[in-house]
Amino acid sequence: MTRVNSVVLSVVVILATAVLSARSAQQPVFRAGVPTVSIYATVVDATGRLVPSLGQDDFEVFDNGQRQNVTVFANDVQPIKLVMMLDRSQSMEQNFGLVRDAAEHFVMNLLPADKVRLGSFSDRIQLDPQDFTSDKDELIRILRNNLQPAGATPLWNATAVAMTAKRSNRCEGCMYEKGPTTGAGATSA
Repeated sequence: MTRVNSVVLSVVVILATAVLSARSAQQPVFRAGVPTVSIYATVVDATGRLVPSLGQDDFEVFDNGQRQNVTVFANDVQPIKLVMMLDRSQSMEQNFGLVRDAAEHFVMNLLPADKVRLGSFSDRIQLDPQDFTSDKDELIRILRNNLQPAGATPLWNATAVAMTAKRSNRCEGCMYEKGPTTGAGATSA
């Protein structure tokens, strides 16, 4: 029996040594990659009209003075996801109807895949609906019935809430507020 145990033990040691040698002989695997950086561009002509017919060869991308290859290019309509904030401060009260009408016009021109949340700010900041939606009827109902009354203006807090709610690498936003000379206007956020 002792001789059988020694032979079995020797075979086990030889097999274990062979397995360990095979593992150490394998080359380590190294993985590397280069992230793709998204660049969104909207091109307009001298009159401000959209130029939709551009192709990949019409663009050059430079990083620190070095030309970079454009590896992925799409020239199709991309859905947007945004939070639209409406200023309901007392200084805007005379423009509430104008701002609401502009926001409704914006909502009515959304494409089916676009998603929006609406916010208003005065004494506090409010976002509706709970989740992003493409439902134009719901968005119009919010614009007509759920906006805050006139109050103070926590503009920077409202901007922070809108950007946090968006949580995306792609930054689109629309803020309706009183402009410096023209009354109500749209401002990118």
